[in-house]
Amino acid sequence: MQHDNIVEFVDRIDGAFPASKLFVRNMVKAFANEKFIQDMTVEEGRLLYELMIRRCERAPSLGDLKQLYINNIWKRPMRAVCEHCDNTGWTYDYDADGVRKTRTNGLHDKDGNELRYDYVIRCRCESVK
Repeated sequence: MQHDNIVEFVDRIDGAFPASKLFVRNMVKAFANEKFIQDMTVEEGRLLYELMIRRCERAPSLGDLKQLYINNIWKRPMRAVCEHCDNTGWTYDYDADGVRKTRTNGLHDKDGNELRYDYVIRCRCESVK
């Protein structure tokens, strides 16, 4: 949003909560320095204002507005899903024959089954660093 839009947005917040004593100039300065508000479109600002009116009983803090925006309006960019690890960053380790590497330590569960452990390694996509 442009500076004029931010001023209008803060003005509307001030008008929506007349019982709260808001310092409009300080709010405009704080909102103008906030990255998510700078990147927000005017339409997203309108949606955020409507959400704020419906959900907030008092004037929201900047953190409250950010949470409303992130949880309800912001669309996270799509990430490609790794076919090996499903974006966890870990995958099973396989030997040269393509068999999953496992080990056992000689322990058994209560039914008498031998406990086996799978080896995992970092995936080549390195999606989680």
